[in-house]
Amino acid sequence: HMLVFSDQLGSNSPDLFAAVDHERVIAWSATETDAVTGFAKRMWEVARPVDHLLIWNHSLASAGDTKLNLLSPAGAELWGVELDQKIYSFCVSQTAAGSSVLAVLTAGGIHVIDQQGSIVLSRNISIDASEGELRIISGYLDDRSEPALVYNTENSIHAVSLELEDLSGFPVELPHPIVQLPTLADIDHDGFGEIILATSREIWVLNHNGTRSNGFPIAFEHSFSDIRIDLGSPLVLLDKAEGYIFAKDGINDIVAIDSEGRPVAGLNFSGGGAVAAPQISIADFDNDGALEVVDANSDGFMNVRHIPLPITAVDGSWLQAGFDPKGTGFNGIISSFDPPPVTE
Repeated sequence: HMLVFSDQLGSNSPDLFAAVDHERVIAWSATETDAVTGFAKRMWEVARPVDHLLIWNHSLASAGDTKLNLLSPAGAELWGVELDQKIYSFCVSQTAAGSSVLAVLTAGGIHVIDQQGSIVLSRNISIDASEGELRIISGYLDDRSEPALVYNTENSIHAVSLELEDLSGFPVELPHPIVQLPTLADIDHDGFGEIILATSREIWVLNHNGTRSNGFPIAFEHSFSDIRIDLGSPLVLLDKAEGYIFAKDGINDIVAIDSEGRPVAGLNFSGGGAVAAPQISIADFDNDGALEVVDANSDGFMNVRHIPLPITAVDGSWLQAGFDPKGTGFNGIISSFDPPPVTE
C-alpha cells in the first residue's frame, strides 16, 4: 500500500508516515533516523489483517477484511467497527455542517461512519469484486455545500450524495472494464467537478451529470487486456488556463492529454518495454521549481522525466493518488483556480 503522511504536530511538514503490508500497520518517524541503519526510525507496528490506510483527524484509520479500526498516533486502538462484508475501499468526506466522516464501500453496501465510530447511514448494494480493485472517493461535483461520493464497479461509475441517494445521470455503464480507478478534478475549469478514469480501451471524462465531456472518450494506442488489473489512477495537472491528464497507455507507456482529449506534444513517455509500476507521480523531484513525472519499471529503474509545460510547482496544482499525502480520497477543493459553478 502507498505511504501516507501525517502532520501530528501541526508544523506544516510530515512528522509520521505509515504503510500496510496486509498483515500489519507500520509507522515510522519522518524526523528521526535509526542509529543503526540510518533509515527512518520505526516507531511502532500493529499486527492485524489490513489492506487500506489513511490519516483521519490526526489518527490512522485502517481497514482489513470486515474490520475498520482507528489508531492513535502511538498505535493504540481508539475504536473498531465490524461491518457486514469485506471492505473494498474507504475515504474521508465532509457533511454540509462541516463534520468529517468516513465513507466505506463493502461487498454488501456503503456505510457512513462518524468520528466516534458509529454507523450513521447505510445503503445495501451487492458488488462482486472478484477481479481488480474498487475505489470510493469523495469530492465536489455540482453542489459546493456538500461533496458527493463516487465509486466504481467492474464496468460502471456510481455517484451518490452523502445521504446515499443516486445523483442525476448515474450510474454510468462503460463498454470495457475499468483498469485505472476514478479520480475527481475540474479538468476544464467550468466550476464543476469531472470524474476521470480509464478502461482497458479508453480514457474517460464524465461530467457532474454523467454525460461525456467534450472530446472523450479517447482510445489508447496500446490497449490493455480485458482482465482487470490495478494500474492506479490517472493524475491531473492544472494551471490557470488548462488541465492535463496523465495516464498509463498499455502497461508500460505514459500519455498526457488536455481537457478536450488532445495529446500533448512531448508528453508521451515510453517505458522502454518494461512493465511500469501501478502508481505514477508528479512532483518537483529536483527542487528546481519545474515539475517532473516519476514512475518505476519492472526492470528495476525509476524514471524521472521533465514535464515540458510552462507550469511550475508554485502555480500548478495536481492530484496524486489518494488526493493528498494523507491518502484521504477526498478532494475538498476541486481546483484553487475554479470560479463558482455557473447554473446550467
